[in-house]
Amino acid sequence: MHDGSRCFGDVPSRAGVDDLPALRAAVAHWPGALETGCVSDAVVEAWLEWEADGHAFACNLQDGDWWCFVEDPRAPADLLQRVLDHLAAALDDEAGRS
Repeated sequence: MHDGSRCFGDVPSRAGVDDLPALRAAVAHWPGALETGCVSDAVVEAWLEWEADGHAFACNLQDGDWWCFVEDPRAPADLLQRVLDHLAAALDDEAGRS
């Protein structure tokens, strides 16, 4: 990205901005993670930012997917995959409860 961050993958949205509580809970349940920012217009736009495992992350709702970013483009691939899997599982769990 222009700011030096890396878009490392996406997670399909299940409910648009209504996914945000499940994503925030997923971040809260990641050991040692700290949510650093969250903003939404409650209609179509949402950003969630957090720090975990020594890296800064963000996800943004775009075109029906949650695009995931990491500030350090050299972050380990296995960590990035764990983040994607963790967020996807949280949304799958939430969709299963609906």
